[in-house]
Amino acid sequence: MCSSVSGTTRRRNYLLATDLDGTLLGSGEKYESALELFKKALALNSFTLVYVTGRNLWEIQEAIESYHLPLPRAAIAEIGTRIFYQERGIFIRDTDWDKELVQSAPGWNRKKITESLSQFRWLFEQGENHQNPFKVSYYFASASLVENRLDQIREKVERICSNFELVVSSDPNSELVFLDIVPQKGTKAGALEYLRKKLGFGKNQVIYAGDSGNDLHALTAGYWSVVVKNAPGELKEKVAKIARKQGIISRVYFACGCGELDGKYVSGLIEGLAKLKVIPLHLLNESG
Repeated sequence: MCSSVSGTTRRRNYLLATDLDGTLLGSGEKYESALELFKKALALNSFTLVYVTGRNLWEIQEAIESYHLPLPRAAIAEIGTRIFYQERGIFIRDTDWDKELVQSAPGWNRKKITESLSQFRWLFEQGENHQNPFKVSYYFASASLVENRLDQIREKVERICSNFELVVSSDPNSELVFLDIVPQKGTKAGALEYLRKKLGFGKNQVIYAGDSGNDLHALTAGYWSVVVKNAPGELKEKVAKIARKQGIISRVYFACGCGELDGKYVSGLIEGLAKLKVIPLHLLNESG
């Protein structure tokens, strides 16, 4: 899925939106040097940086401090159900986004949804810090249970609210599979589309990078997209299938490693930015 790209760097303003865990954040021998290279790349073009993650605000701030990440212009949190703007290190919540979520999902009632799904013994609620009025979060104990059970969940929720999304993602280090039930616009893609309009960016000025199931909507929304190498094969196949069907496969780059970069985590993001010609290609050989 890798491709060879040559030519001059596109000098323009970009909204660079990236997932955190498994995309910008990772591990390994070369991770820290790649993260420093990413910070250098940010200075080589006009990027408006946005973090898009399942983490809540406290967890985002913890990651920024622990990994010494650059401060973003904004953060899309909790899958897409919260949006914050960063000013001088302080994150301010966009309460207008709550109104958008209400309008996108007539009948949304979190309490009724949880009561309706309580009969499913194989569905486990996540901790309170992973819940909010516009997000009902569960996990499955085994990946083998998921495909056969989503229809049962969907049927229950449809009786309460017709406009919603089931967002499924997995933990690569365990058998756990996570399920988030959100209003129709409450996905990473829905929140990013709202944010890019609010910040005044055209769709052609957005770059999105991700690695997991909750990134699927955003990776196939028609933006320039980067799928890092460590993303599950199943996700890569889904992204490619949807992108071909929509005629946007040329907008998606699947990182595979280039030069001293191994294509995983932030290395894959740098590789994608270079291959999309928004940072110089010589950066691919400057890590290590």
